[in-house]
Amino acid sequence: AEPEGLEAFGVFFAAVEEHAGAADLPHGPLFGVTDEETLSRLFVDAGFAEVAIERITADWRMQSIDLLLRAFGAWAQLESFPKDIQMGIEASVRSAAVRYQTSDGLAIPNPMLLISASRSGR
Repeated sequence: AEPEGLEAFGVFFAAVEEHAGAADLPHGPLFGVTDEETLSRLFVDAGFAEVAIERITADWRMQSIDLLLRAFGAWAQLESFPKDIQMGIEASVRSAAVRYQTSDGLAIPNPMLLISASRSGR
């Protein structure tokens, strides 16, 4: 879904911005097209019909924030940042993650779009 609603990403990127500024992360834009009208048009233009887009509410569930830190840290190549900035980012992510604590770990909202369509002749 749209980046504003993806709270796990938001927790991480807010921490990066807080400690490293608006750093360019190494793999280019993270999010593709999230506008439903644009997505639908792309599918129709590609020859699909009966395009349906459903917004699904979902939580990323994990035992600890460590998994998210490792995954996003590797993607963002945080090891290339100075050690003090790496530590600041980690501390900020851990602090922000507290609000998602549940009795069995963490549940961080990350909605998604499910797209279905049909293509005749296939």
